[in-house]
Amino acid sequence: MRKGKPSGYFSSTLRFARFVVPCLLLVASLMWTDCSTNTITRAQDVVFPDSNVSYSASVQPLMALGCAFSGCHSFNTSLPLDSYVSILSGSPGMVIPFKPDQSKLVQVIQGKLSHTYDLGSTITDNHRKGIALWVQEGAKNN
Repeated sequence: MRKGKPSGYFSSTLRFARFVVPCLLLVASLMWTDCSTNTITRAQDVVFPDSNVSYSASVQPLMALGCAFSGCHSFNTSLPLDSYVSILSGSPGMVIPFKPDQSKLVQVIQGKLSHTYDLGSTITDNHRKGIALWVQEGAKNN
């Protein structure tokens, strides 16, 4: 056998192994991985933590799936809720950091202010508490 170049049989086996082994590893990893993607597709599936509420992990997904879609509170409406900036600066008093009782967003989702759409099927008690807590914690863009 020559040094540097494998023989014909060995060469083809090596090429085969270089292809098959990664494929087998991929298949094995897929078999042992949970098949669910953990992608949230409904507002009702957004769950807020009991503290340290994150805008990007909780508030933004809730707004995107439950409020900020076409015809409701998307970017081209009079009251957009599609971004952190629009929520904090779109309407005076929408969110007043550290003051959930004075924030219109909290008042609307808690049913203290009216809303044209029934939020009961979209907003859960966890959402109500979570949004209020996010505002109480300073309505951070985190």
